[in-house]
Amino acid sequence: MLSILQELGIKHKTDKEGDHPIHGEGHRFCAFYDYHLSSLRFDELKIFEIGIFDGASLKMWEEYFPNSQIFGIDLLIDPRAKLINEGRIFSYRLDAGDKEALSNFLNNYGPFDIIIDDGSHFTDHQWLSWDLFSNNCKIFIWEDLHSSRLSPYMREKRDNMYPLDFAKKLSEEDPNKYYLFDRDSNEKHVTFLKKNFLIEK
Repeated sequence: MLSILQELGIKHKTDKEGDHPIHGEGHRFCAFYDYHLSSLRFDELKIFEIGIFDGASLKMWEEYFPNSQIFGIDLLIDPRAKLINEGRIFSYRLDAGDKEALSNFLNNYGPFDIIIDDGSHFTDHQWLSWDLFSNNCKIFIWEDLHSSRLSPYMREKRDNMYPLDFAKKLSEEDPNKYYLFDRDSNEKHVTFLKKNFLIEK
């Protein structure tokens, strides 16, 4: 039986769950997210996603979190990408690699409760979002960390680690706060979640 978020992911055609009409095979992250986020579902939250492409995931989050505001940014390099500004969704054109712009965005629209980095997947951009956001929200999510194994995304290491290596280390050291989901145990579909507080299930 599918979770509510899985059903919504398929409904809105986001590759977080269902097969995407453009990107192809879905990542199947939604059951993992539903488990960790369901206790917050009806709270009044501010949710921020980096990298929105066609807005499918913003629509999924808006329906899953019916009392929340949904924010998103994208550089709109792909001509198929678009901003969505309707209902409780607010999206903006912004470079996820621009530290000053991201800091200004956080100051202007934050603080956020849930932050999802599904942006460029370049490792230097992933490190930047970690630095700026991971301690400033209830839930921080790094998506598609398998980019740490793919050229040309592998642009920055820290302490000889890419973000995927770092996420593995954290989830092994503190499995009550850091969670790594590898869909097929082959590092092709990997997401990472950090809880900044303990959610009672």
